[in-house]
Amino acid sequence: MNLLDLQKFLDSLGDAWPRKSTLFTILLVATGGLFFIFLNVDLAKLSSAHYTIVAVVAALTCWVWSATNRAPRAPDDSMGVLFAVVAEDEGQARQLRLDLLEYLVKYLASPGATRSFSVVELPRRLALNVRDVESAEAAMNISRCSLAFWGSAQYRNINGKETNYLRLSGLAQIVTAATERDRSQFEQDFSEIMPRELLFARENDLFAFRFTAECLADVAQYVVGIATALSGALELGASLLEQLHEKLKTSDSWQPPIDKIKAKTPDRLLEIYGVLMSRHEFAWEITRESKHLEQAESVASCAEKVRPGNYASRLTRGLCHVALRDDIPAASAEIKKCRGNPDAAWRYSEAFIHARGGDLVSATKSYRKAFQQPCSDRIPVQTEDFLHWTIETRGLHHLHYCIGFINFYAKLDYASAIREFEAFLAACPDSHQDARETAGRLILKARKLLDATKVGA
Repeated sequence: MNLLDLQKFLDSLGDAWPRKSTLFTILLVATGGLFFIFLNVDLAKLSSAHYTIVAVVAALTCWVWSATNRAPRAPDDSMGVLFAVVAEDEGQARQLRLDLLEYLVKYLASPGATRSFSVVELPRRLALNVRDVESAEAAMNISRCSLAFWGSAQYRNINGKETNYLRLSGLAQIVTAATERDRSQFEQDFSEIMPRELLFARENDLFAFRFTAECLADVAQYVVGIATALSGALELGASLLEQLHEKLKTSDSWQPPIDKIKAKTPDRLLEIYGVLMSRHEFAWEITRESKHLEQAESVASCAEKVRPGNYASRLTRGLCHVALRDDIPAASAEIKKCRGNPDAAWRYSEAFIHARGGDLVSATKSYRKAFQQPCSDRIPVQTEDFLHWTIETRGLHHLHYCIGFINFYAKLDYASAIREFEAFLAACPDSHQDARETAGRLILKARKLLDATKVGA
């Protein structure tokens, strides 16, 4: 048998090794061989030691077969990236490992990261089974990975030059259910940034493989960051994207996927920051503990670094200026910079600032404009809640007028509107004459509307 035949035999043996039929054959041969050795011993005189030897050999064979066929796993404290690219031959497989995988590991290493990445390479015999989304998902679950790259690497002769041809596919897992809109956006992003086919001449393959590794590292960090955030770990997702954003600021890569990631990362970061700010603000509404607003303000500062002057961070900083420091001029400066935004939230803030300074006429004008613009259904409720808190902590009872106005026009809660307007009239008998006339008129109108509702019922 020459060396070529021996290599073919070893390759075929390697491909057959994971099969259960191979294990059965080995057990049969091993146990049969032992009994053959024991033939010179009278079967009737076989001792328990002989049977123990057979059992130990069988058990050891099963253990070795199981251990060598077990898929590698990512450490529990890391974010696993599965790599299942099948090379055309062992030489190309070695090159993928040295020039692509090692650099992928290097590019994914981020000093100071809260959690590290771990690249898990599937052996060829297991990588051959990863052909589609279903098999990739199964392999990811076994290897404890949240992202997978799979495909093939081949040599092709193109225009007379021997060329490396890489075909890649990718899949990322979201641990918990995200909204259909978020999933759709995530899948669209992944499809846009995932390099599907790569061609480069073998004479330049060292640099090409390293560029590919850098590209895949950026794709991995972007995709895992988004998937982590969608799975509920917003801070960790934001941390991954922040590191990527800082890295890409100084990147001069010419690769289209990296250019797309560079363009998309700030938008996705702002979306995560927006959710974090809302979460901290909601926690403050429930507990009234200042630490929650301090955290919201910290997130707003991060958002400002990514995109100076963004709308959400201005609203959050305006709230923090008032609630944490009672700094109305600073809050007013933030809200004035929101002019022109079609969302009505800033108008509610503008109205509050007018009312906080005692100008209920200007506050009324701002509220009327706010009611004509779109906004979240939560904004009127949050505004009413904040006004009640301000009355309780600052003793500014004229703000009952604002609560009545919001209940009448935005919430259509006429009973609450009457109650708040009457509280305003009782608290301010000698001031805010224009607002008193408006309150009196709206009380009469609210009573008529309530009476009409009772008659209709």
